[in-house]
Amino acid sequence: MWEVIEHIKQSKLNDVFQNVKKHLSPGGIFILSVSPISDVVDGVELHQTIKPKSWWDKKIKEYGFINNPWVLDYLGTDLLRLDSHSVGNRNATASFHYALTSSESPLSLSDRGKSIKEILINSVNKDLSQPKTF
Repeated sequence: MWEVIEHIKQSKLNDVFQNVKKHLSPGGIFILSVSPISDVVDGVELHQTIKPKSWWDKKIKEYGFINNPWVLDYLGTDLLRLDSHSVGNRNATASFHYALTSSESPLSLSDRGKSIKEILINSVNKDLSQPKTF
């Protein structure tokens, strides 16, 4: 979810994270990018949850996820995007990123030796027959 989660109302975040956890395969990775700045278009605030990284760190743990920053280190600039607010190959201003796994199925040190492609391909549960709507 790239620059999306901040568009969700704070009261609905738990539902979103629990739905992700439900559909994430064991050992799967949920890559998340967050923009902590306001985004007003035509007088409408598009970002419904504007919080600093420290707040997101705490919430991610509360929702039952573990951050795996080594995954982002491995991917390097492959996940970076261009936008009108940045210069060159950088993300949106002030954004930060997570590579999350369920605390019920964390990555281990042995996963570091696996191909990141293998880990990412196996990250999504193939049984999406009962998606949750919000």
